Amino acid sequence: MLETTELPETAPAESPARRPGRAILLTLLSANLASAGAAVLVNIFAASYVNQLTGEAAWAAAAVVVAYLPPLFAGTYLGGLIDRKLRRTGVLAAELGSAAATVGCGVAITANAPLAMILALLGVRSLLVAAVRNSLTRWLKLDAPEPLQEGRMQLFILTILLALPTSGAAMGWASNDADRLSERITAVAIVFHLSALALIACLPSRPERVVPTDTNAARRLEEGLPSTVRAILSDRSLGLVFVACLFAQPVFQAAEQVLVSVKGSSMGTAGMARMQTAGGVGLLLGFGLLQLVRTRGIGSLVTVGFVTLGLACLLLTARLNGEEFVLPAFLGMTLVYELLDSYFFARFFAQSPPDHVARFSITVTNLGGTLMGVSAVGLGLAIDALGFSHGTFAFVVVSILYGLALLWLARWSARKV
Repeated sequence: MLETTELPETAPAESPARRPGRAILLTLLSANLASAGAAVLVNIFAASYVNQLTGEAAWAAAAVVVAYLPPLFAGTYLGGLIDRKLRRTGVLAAELGSAAATVGCGVAITANAPLAMILALLGVRSLLVAAVRNSLTRWLKLDAPEPLQEGRMQLFILTILLALPTSGAAMGWASNDADRLSERITAVAIVFHLSALALIACLPSRPERVVPTDTNAARRLEEGLPSTVRAILSDRSLGLVFVACLFAQPVFQAAEQVLVSVKGSSMGTAGMARMQTAGGVGLLLGFGLLQLVRTRGIGSLVTVGFVTLGLACLLLTARLNGEEFVLPAFLGMTLVYELLDSYFFARFFAQSPPDHVARFSITVTNLGGTLMGVSAVGLGLAIDALGFSHGTFAFVVVSILYGLALLWLARWSARKV
């Protein structure tokens, strides 16, 4: 009995990097880029629409919040289902549902539907987007040899971040016809969804390697978000990386979403598209810089240095007016965001147990996303109350205090374990 269970692990065909494995990796990355491109395009357009509709940055940020709240509270159960029953048909169904919700959002915006209806459609869509992304994440974990998992996850994160310039180029094209902007953006998003569906259909019916879940552990983790977070923090190393993941997204991605939606709107649709493109260039540069520093790791002092640089670029983006100054500053901020977010999330992914990777990944992604949404609302309220310059300065001060609180949590969790 022991010999039969060990055969799949020791068989020679499993050890080398197989050509089919590389083909599956390319399919997973491409499908995620297409799916994320649709998600980012609709989210940013919806936030910009809400900002124009209400005239308040806080409401624009609220559109970001609903992209993370449903997956946060349903995520541990959804992740558990993905960990146990990952199949190609399930990923296809989730992407198809996301496409239907995208059409609903486009129709609602075109028809000037009530704000509550638009936010509800965004919330439903966010749950389906989370299902697709975390299904592809688990598939990547099962398909990649352990030494390659961190590097492949960095590529996976890069496809998510590249959705920003991809959607920026699409928005630039759509802005050529302002009278039909909503219809054109919806059409482009549907093309992204169809591309994702075609790529997902090329995957096998299920991952080649299957890791059975521990039913007792799964039952315990399915109790909800608090027990999942406790399970993550119970592993000292994984818990420290988890805490590190919760800084970059709530600070830099929140600023990115609000700055693109609010300041980008003041620059016009074409200016907003250029801002997204500049952010994409920053993401690529951040990824390139990460390849230079990842072998030596990023220590605490280097992390503090990058955070300081990112916050300085955030302030410059908010305070400066000309595009020739705003775009380079925004590029610098997104560079720092990509570097820190990809480094720590890839480490979290590599250290997560394979039988709980979807549950753990969806938790860190959506907990960070919800904190990001709350942070974005806070930044929006600060801008509405204090103006752009003073509001962003207050946001930076609060971000520094938030980072210090996370450092305390990391030390406390390490001592407790």
